[in-house]
Amino acid sequence: GFEASTTTHSCAVAFAVEVGDMRRAIGCFERLSALTTPSIRAYMSMLRAHGARRDWPSTVALLRNMQGRCVRIDSLALNVVLATAVAAGRVRQAEALLNEFEQPQATKQAPGPPITDVVSYNTLIKGYSQEGNFESAFEVLHRMRTRGLQPSAVTFNTAMDAAVRSRKGEAAWELLQEMRNSGLSPDKFSCSILMRALVQRPTRAGIFSVLKVLRETDGECDKNLKVRLYPMVADAAAHLGDNELAKTILRQMKDLDISIPDWPTEGASTTAASD
Repeated sequence: GFEASTTTHSCAVAFAVEVGDMRRAIGCFERLSALTTPSIRAYMSMLRAHGARRDWPSTVALLRNMQGRCVRIDSLALNVVLATAVAAGRVRQAEALLNEFEQPQATKQAPGPPITDVVSYNTLIKGYSQEGNFESAFEVLHRMRTRGLQPSAVTFNTAMDAAVRSRKGEAAWELLQEMRNSGLSPDKFSCSILMRALVQRPTRAGIFSVLKVLRETDGECDKNLKVRLYPMVADAAAHLGDNELAKTILRQMKDLDISIPDWPTEGASTTAASD
């Protein structure tokens, strides 16, 4: 005969989401909503649950419910919504939402700075990267800078990925330089992305640039990644028919103690290049 408290209902929402029972989670959330305005924790549980299912309509409806009930939306909640939009292939809707939340007055919250942050813009850049739309991805990068936000390594890597997917390899190399100029160092993700740019258009300068990045990131690249990447650099050198370049690649591998099964020794590097 006892009535469950709002705290109990809120816990039930979290528990149902945790075990993946969306029907029960929705039912508990609806009962909680009828009793009181749900807490941000309860809203976040539901947002993450809808996000896991890439359920964009339910996600945006829940966001509007939060706004209608004057629940303060923070960066974390907004970024979950943006990530769901991108995962569901709704990149334009994600950008429209970002536009909205760039203006504090649009959120009907107390005056203050916009809640959009670096993660918000990175998420949108990722969406455009998945579409192979480098121009839009680059515009978002410029836009975050005009907002006074400093791009992160993730920002540059995702923008480089957009360039490669759009077959604009030169733009990827330029972004690498911008990354360095910003005081950031490339990482293992940069290596993989730039390797794809090199494969698209092998050049001597590109090979030396990739070798430099591989040397810089040697400590964080695991053996499997090295075994995959170095043969790709060698293949690019072979494509150019540059035996001296192939020798340079083998020497770097020797310097860094990188051993790849069935690979030639330095003395056989001419054969490697011709292969």
